[in-house]
Amino acid sequence: MIIFGTKSRDDARGFIADGCPNCQEVRAFAVIDQYEVPHVYWVSLGKGSLRGTHMRCVHCSGTFAFNAHRYREILSCAEAEHSNLPELVRRTHPQLAGHLDQPTCQGCGYRRDRPYKFCPECGLAQKGMPPAT
Repeated sequence: MIIFGTKSRDDARGFIADGCPNCQEVRAFAVIDQYEVPHVYWVSLGKGSLRGTHMRCVHCSGTFAFNAHRYREILSCAEAEHSNLPELVRRTHPQLAGHLDQPTCQGCGYRRDRPYKFCPECGLAQKGMPPAT
């Protein structure tokens, strides 16, 4: 009896920055290419054929559709390892740069459009607020 068939293989192409629908934050995403690879006795035969590409949030592991046309570039895994989130945004999705500057609540993560003494969502006193005038 000969055992043959196909199996899936995921390869990380690189990293991009985007807004995560689950986290409601700008996050780093791994860009994943998914291949279908033929095998005999579970030994791969060749590289396989590309079945699709998706992106996975590095924070919540949510998986979403990937549209390459939205991004300036995809940072390689080696480059992304030495980059922080603002650098990733600047190089891959500069349209999001303004979202990084919004203050956020330390308690619930609510993005504030202006400084508040207390978060309008959870009521937590905000640190680093300018003194009242």
